[in-house]
Amino acid sequence: MKHTKITISLCWIGVILLNPMWAQFDKDYSPLQSSGEIPKYVIQRASVRTSEDLKNSKLDMTKEQQKEFFALSNYVQRQSFLTGNILFNDEVSSYLNAIKDILLRDMPEVRDSIRVFASRYVTPNASCWRDGTVFFNLSLLEYLDSEAQLAFIISHEASHYIRQHSYQKFKRKTKVRELALQKGTEVDDLFEQLRFSREKEIEADSLGLLIYLNSKYDPDEAVKALEALYQIDSRATKLPTLDILELFHVKGLEVDSIHDCLTGLEAGQIAMSSNLTISFKESERDAPREQPQAQDSSLGTHPSIEERVGRIRRQIDEGTLYASGQKFLVGERRFFEIQEVAKFECIQKHYEQGKYTVSLFEALSLALTYPENAYLQSMVLKSMYWIQFMDKTGSFYQVVPLPYYYLGEPYGIFLCYLRSKSEEDIRGLSLLLARDRLGKPWFKEKEDILLWAGRIFEINEENQDAQACYRNLLSLYPDSKHKHFAAHKISTLK
Repeated sequence: MKHTKITISLCWIGVILLNPMWAQFDKDYSPLQSSGEIPKYVIQRASVRTSEDLKNSKLDMTKEQQKEFFALSNYVQRQSFLTGNILFNDEVSSYLNAIKDILLRDMPEVRDSIRVFASRYVTPNASCWRDGTVFFNLSLLEYLDSEAQLAFIISHEASHYIRQHSYQKFKRKTKVRELALQKGTEVDDLFEQLRFSREKEIEADSLGLLIYLNSKYDPDEAVKALEALYQIDSRATKLPTLDILELFHVKGLEVDSIHDCLTGLEAGQIAMSSNLTISFKESERDAPREQPQAQDSSLGTHPSIEERVGRIRRQIDEGTLYASGQKFLVGERRFFEIQEVAKFECIQKHYEQGKYTVSLFEALSLALTYPENAYLQSMVLKSMYWIQFMDKTGSFYQVVPLPYYYLGEPYGIFLCYLRSKSEEDIRGLSLLLARDRLGKPWFKEKEDILLWAGRIFEINEENQDAQACYRNLLSLYPDSKHKHFAAHKISTLK
């Protein structure tokens, strides 16, 4: 049976695998680790740091207001680091700071005050704190096509620090809150704060563009960076087709119709062939999903993307020295390497958050590019184990939600497929995946694959196969961190 491929052609996958730029991801992946000197505000208690800030403060607020401002900022920032989601002295953060240094080379004091940290938070976003600390969420890299686009976002965040927007917002919020309490107009308080926030975003765009253009990056890429944010807001679909058999990439998998699953979910938006290759109708295939018509920028913290793009275009057109520039200054190869790293890190984060269907789908999807990557295949088995575990404990639909929000997208179709399966079907799929991965010579001796294949066999009462996995794990990895777990299972499974 012939199956349509999932957007990326096989020839393009071949080019990627042969390119040494991506060779480091062919066989395995190790999640990013923080290293080196720990930032002082991670070690230092927030209360101690707040006391120091108060001593050195020159802010135009009362002592009580300053204490509230510093205490809140310091506490939330420190807690963010303590979660482990903020990385420091890692390869991605180093790359981001190299871009920051280029942008601010003519502003040495600002350059030295701002430090950019890669963040594992999966919401595509970047944020700047009052002390110049910038968190850049790795998931945002998925939507960017060049280093220049990334640079514009960093210059935007640097502008928030230069203009001290966090302080201004807090001061304005405090003033408006006091007036609202006096007049009893809390709703007006909210709208005033939103309006003020939008003003500061426009200001950060304008100053950020001047910083950006001074560094000789391509002016058009600044516009494209903002347009990339539209992709996030509008949930534009990047993968118009999905082939279930190609995605799981396993022999013996049988697929049947999932029309019943799609019933009541606006199934008319989806065209589905008999071989379960599902795609948009032709009229919708190439068009991103439109934003809801009811969206009103007056209810948000940011102006609409259309307004921001228009302002930036006018500012570029009014300039006289902005004719051309570069898409990459630190390095094109480095940008795309970091972009690949971000994909792996987002899979890891979704798994840690218990979003097992997301980690399973993304690991399977990325494995189409890196079919021999052991990290991805172990993530497939880990995610599948927990999906089946939740199924056996009656919590299946908590981890496999209704795909209303993702209707028409590949991930939504993937959810439909899983929801169409019975408990016995899920059991069969888990075992099929475990046996398939163990049957491949480049996976059968990998530590995590042995561990999670063993756990899948165990949950399905295939105890002899489970014991074999655990024995192989102990034999190949006598110093494994799982050695006590494996030894216990060998002695207790019958």
